Amino acid sequence: MEPLYLISFVILLLIAAVLVPKALKGKSSEADSLFTTALLKKQSGSLSEAEYYLQRALTEFESEKTPDFGKMCTCIVELAECHAKSEKYAESRQLYARLVELWTAAVSKDNPEVFLDIDCLASTANFGAGTSDITECYAKIVEAKKRVFGNNHPDVGNSLRIYSLLLRRLGRAADADQAELEADALQGGNKPT
Repeated sequence: MEPLYLISFVILLLIAAVLVPKALKGKSSEADSLFTTALLKKQSGSLSEAEYYLQRALTEFESEKTPDFGKMCTCIVELAECHAKSEKYAESRQLYARLVELWTAAVSKDNPEVFLDIDCLASTANFGAGTSDITECYAKIVEAKKRVFGNNHPDVGNSLRIYSLLLRRLGRAADADQAELEADALQGGNKPT
């Protein structure tokens, strides 16, 4: 009889391992589904379809009661990239201007939670023609981080390195080197590994 109890217990554990994470995660939103579809379309080279799904996803993200800041910003960047690849440069620039507005508004509230989303996007995305505006905005974000966390906080050093990366993309090597030196001084000369 004991093996039957053991088997039942293992089955209950397996069911719990599947159901509990799903319950904690909550249901996926329509915006998430549209965004995933858009990324698949973009990856397959179908830019017009990707643009369509990204625009729908962005509308859905914006209409949510509490929009997910990181997802919304990522959606804007992906849509701007699609527009740029489709030679819709004006639309792409408008989206980057909108991204700058979102970042500026979020940072002006000194909300430390948005900094991680901004840092992730700033360090990984290709902003194309919007790189100059993004870099200018990111300089203000570094200053906001100094104000919120203090000048010697490790996040400020990481942001200086991201700022340096953006400056290098603009071909501003001397300014990028200066940002790196400031990050090194702040972090005791130790670069993150």
